[in-house]
Amino acid sequence: MRIKRGTRFVVGETLGTVNRMAHVHLEYKPNGGALNPLRLPFKEFEDTIRPQIHRIAVVDDKGTPLTEQRDGRLLIQRRLGQVQIVVDASDQIDGNQARRRLGLYKLGYQLLNQDGEIIPGMTEPIITQKYDRLPRNRDAVKLAYAASSGITVHGASETRFAYAINNRLLNGKLTPGGWKVGELGPGNYILRITAEDFAGNAADRGRDLPITIN
Repeated sequence: MRIKRGTRFVVGETLGTVNRMAHVHLEYKPNGGALNPLRLPFKEFEDTIRPQIHRIAVVDDKGTPLTEQRDGRLLIQRRLGQVQIVVDASDQIDGNQARRRLGLYKLGYQLLNQDGEIIPGMTEPIITQKYDRLPRNRDAVKLAYAASSGITVHGASETRFAYAINNRLLNGKLTPGGWKVGELGPGNYILRITAEDFAGNAADRGRDLPITIN
C-alpha cells in the first residue's frame, strides 16, 4: 500500500490487512533514506525473547563444511588460509507462533581460549553484520546469507537464516571477507558467536564452538 505525502491518520485507524502468512514488508523513509521501521513505537509490540542459534559451521572457500574433529573439537587447518563462519540462527517476538522464524539484527564472533577466557587483543566481539540499513547492492543477499538459507514461501522445507558472517554488512555496505585462520597460532580455542535482535536480546545457548587450529 502506498500513500501520498501529507495524508493524515488518526490513532487506531486501520491502514491495511496482513495476509494469512502474517507476512508484511514495511519501509520507513524519513527524508527519503530508509531506516529500520522497528524504531517506530508500535502499539502492543514487545520483544523479550532471545534469538536462538541452531547451528554453527565453518566452510572452506568452496562452501564445503569442515567436519573433521579431534577430541570433540572441530579441526581447522591453518593451510586453508581463510574460511567462512556460517551461523544458522533465528529470532522471535512476543506472541509469535512457535514455527515463526525472524531474522537477526546484529551478528559477530569472538575467539576465546580453550577455557572460555579472554585472549589478549580479542577482548570484544567483532561485529560483522548489522541489519539497520538495506544495502544497495542487488547481490548482497547472496553474500550476507549462505546457500543453505531459504524461506518456506520460496520452496524451502523450513525457514532458515544461515548467515555468512565474515562477509561484512555495516552501514548498508556489504564487503566480502573471510576468517583468516592462517594467521592464528596453533592450539585449542572456543569460537563464540554474538547474535542479537533489535531489542538487545542476545542468544545465550549454542553460541560456542570448540575448535582446534592446526
